[in-house]
Amino acid sequence: MARKRKTKKDEDEGALSPRTVLVALLIAAIAAGAAHLLKHPAIVEEWAEASSNLNATARARRRDSELMKLVPATPHDKSAFDRAVAWCARNWDDESKRVAEFTLERLSGEPSDAGAATTVANLMIRAVEAHMRASNWSATAAISAPSPLRQQYGDVLGSAGSLLRQAADDEDHHGAHYSLALLYKLYPGLMASNVKVEDAAKAGAARACAAERATIRWLKQGSAGRYGVAAALGCLHVRVERKWSRRPNVEITNYDGASVGEIRPPDNHSKIVIQGLDSVIHDLPLSPLADDRKSIPPPIIRPEYYAPDRSCTIYSRSCYPALWRQFDPRNPIDHSRPRELELEEAAVVDGFSGASYYHWLCETVPRLLILGEHLEKTRSNNAPRVPVLLPAGGPHVEATLRLLGRAAFSAFGVLHKREHGTVVRVSQKVFALTWGNEDHPGAASALLPAPSMLRKAREAIVAAALAGPPPDAGRHARGRTTVVLASRHADESRALGNQEAIAAALAHVAAQRNLEFALFDGRVTTLPETVDLFGSAALVVGVHGAGLANALFCVEGAALLELSLPEPEFGEYAHLAGALGLHYASVPLPHSNFEARAWPKPSAVAAAAAALLDA
Repeated sequence: MARKRKTKKDEDEGALSPRTVLVALLIAAIAAGAAHLLKHPAIVEEWAEASSNLNATARARRRDSELMKLVPATPHDKSAFDRAVAWCARNWDDESKRVAEFTLERLSGEPSDAGAATTVANLMIRAVEAHMRASNWSATAAISAPSPLRQQYGDVLGSAGSLLRQAADDEDHHGAHYSLALLYKLYPGLMASNVKVEDAAKAGAARACAAERATIRWLKQGSAGRYGVAAALGCLHVRVERKWSRRPNVEITNYDGASVGEIRPPDNHSKIVIQGLDSVIHDLPLSPLADDRKSIPPPIIRPEYYAPDRSCTIYSRSCYPALWRQFDPRNPIDHSRPRELELEEAAVVDGFSGASYYHWLCETVPRLLILGEHLEKTRSNNAPRVPVLLPAGGPHVEATLRLLGRAAFSAFGVLHKREHGTVVRVSQKVFALTWGNEDHPGAASALLPAPSMLRKAREAIVAAALAGPPPDAGRHARGRTTVVLASRHADESRALGNQEAIAAALAHVAAQRNLEFALFDGRVTTLPETVDLFGSAALVVGVHGAGLANALFCVEGAALLELSLPEPEFGEYAHLAGALGLHYASVPLPHSNFEARAWPKPSAVAAAAAALLDA
């Protein structure tokens, strides 16, 4: 029998179709990929973390975008801008004028240059602030008369703000967001007079976080490598971690509202880095440092830090609007100190403006005390002492260390005074303090110390002062026997323009109640004398500023009367009073009085002081 020949149709029916082959290959690839991921779960974790970080960033961006709308944009008026620049030119110093002329020329040639626009706007803001410090423009507020300078300042800041809005909203410029945050927080009465102060503060908080996100984008692009300190070219993504306990490389121990974080380098990182003016802690890869701070090396990442599939973390409690400044080594440093410091372990007590008097007493000293207690409790006697990184601050830093004595820091090894141009790399563990925050991370309240930190500082400093020799003039009885007015010098912002009248009114109130009166001058008073005087205070009175930080030394039940800045940004001393059991009241200054001299009504101050003392 003849065999039947196969037809073309029969052959096609017995073969796999191209589609079937593709599906089979796809299934095989998925199976192989799944098997690979099961063998390497860290990859899945990285992807999940990256996705979570992107979602959180997107949510924060949407939240802040809505808050920014609380301050409406104003169109850029060229004629108003020209008038504002002409006024500034009459008030700039020679250096500012030279920079302004060069930058304005650059901006006229390229109106979309966000960097030039931000520089010009900042120079305009600086001119207004300098004029505020030199003038008595807020004095008329004391007699309820309008000030002709209010309109002038508002016009200049409005023109600066319109420049900044363009640079921030169109180009997402980190410096523009930062400057807008300051304008909305410090000068809402001039910058956005038709907006509620509370809404301006919310918009300012949103701008602060936008500045931080823009800096992260700048880092991811590798731009920071041009400045020679940090670049994120080797990171899959960069996140700012506010809840340190979520990081697997951080061990948290709680201490009554504050937490000690022990931060180890993640598995795929070589070092934890501390750098910048405010001791930012991160694990970004480093590029080489320039031998000369004025030179700018290429953005080359050290090979041992290169891992393009890793995530990088900046450890911070709140939004950091000036984050980019921490990665710029061109700030002046003490060249007698090392540019780079290699340590196995380190305790970090510095933070935002950590050497300034208020932040030193209320944040840095508590960090030092709590970290010391933690190390005493958790480390064996044979363990090496942990070096501590201190801010290189003014004489009050040295005075506090002398008063507390070396015994207070027995848990620490070398006390390193870290200049902000010095980069510290830690190979094993960093000890740092953090505390909770339920408010918007860009709000000023996010920086307020935990109440337990303030109580810890008071207890330690007062005990050390009482244990030491008495002041030369003798020791006051610790109790509520004195009314203290904290003065500010004429070269300081918010100096009292009518200090003699305020002092006379308070002295009269004190005499009526058989209390002493004292005028406190922090420039000529030693720390032991300061602790002694404020320990005798029944009432402390002063303009918002560093001098009121000495209320930390008051006995419980004393009173604090703040001649306050009314913006929501300035709640430090109401918070301090609540934490330390002090009665608190305020006499608000006019809005936007941050740099100007203060002229409160003596009668209003005397009435508020009497009410506190008689309560």
